[in-house]
Amino acid sequence: MDKLIICCTPYQIFLIDLIVKTYKIGGIHLIYFGKIDKKTKLYFEKIRPNVEKLNFFEIGEGKRLKEILLFKKFVHETLEEKYHEVWFANFNALEIKIINSICSFDYYVGFDDGLGSINKKSGLYRESDSILRFLFYYSLGIRINDFHLFRFVEKYYGVYDKKLYPFKKIYPITYNFDNDFHSKGDEILNFFVAQPFDEEKLDYKKLESFLNKNNVKFFFPHHRQNYFLKSLEVIDTQYLFEDYIIDIISSKKYSQIVIYSINSSVLLNCVNFDGVSCISLKSEKLYSEYKFIYDLMEVSGIKVVDYVSS
Repeated sequence: MDKLIICCTPYQIFLIDLIVKTYKIGGIHLIYFGKIDKKTKLYFEKIRPNVEKLNFFEIGEGKRLKEILLFKKFVHETLEEKYHEVWFANFNALEIKIINSICSFDYYVGFDDGLGSINKKSGLYRESDSILRFLFYYSLGIRINDFHLFRFVEKYYGVYDKKLYPFKKIYPITYNFDNDFHSKGDEILNFFVAQPFDEEKLDYKKLESFLNKNNVKFFFPHHRQNYFLKSLEVIDTQYLFEDYIIDIISSKKYSQIVIYSINSSVLLNCVNFDGVSCISLKSEKLYSEYKFIYDLMEVSGIKVVDYVSS
């Protein structure tokens, strides 16, 4: 095995599975650290036939320092001292820096998870570690930060437009399904995809009123959200939304599918699916804080609507 691929969310496993199948990549040792639930186990089973070795380290609600020490022990016992390539998406994850301090690599490969890699205002584009963080990292044997890791990357697999990335070698991630939308039905299917916003940023009553006016019937939850919209039916599935919507498109039962969300990357991931319309919802407060994301939505062909004043 010459490739170590590191994942820490089910979505990252989903993307790696797409990359491996599209580009016929082998020699993979995949490790996962993070929460392990039914959804994670589902994606473990999906990718298991396509990797040579799969290990995981569960991160729960325990004491963080103890967890870090146990993770270091896991790395020493589970990983090889040297790999030709290391792949990862979370540049800011402490665990990835720990792996980098213990194992050696010739070549660094990045892949998408969210918008951090294309947001020029994110910490990846500037060196900004505090003295306390530097000392903490140093005590763990870590000599690099997010900024350094980002610059080590020589090849990148991305979901979005190549022009948005700062890397020289960029390979597109494509969803492998029949995207030729010839529907047999005449019904429009409307979804709202949730994100973990609190009440200070999101007016739930006005949001629910807007969605009801637009005949949105279904609510796709986020694992870190703390709210539900009572008038919408919750979609109970272990599948990621992208995986779930691909099945619906492939069924060809609906004349159109409309996805509403605040500013979830789901909208950017699905905007080019045939027969799918994506709508991003804003308020003045949300727009002032997430202007970069809303501007990116509009440039990508996603309609941005003020749910408060509409």
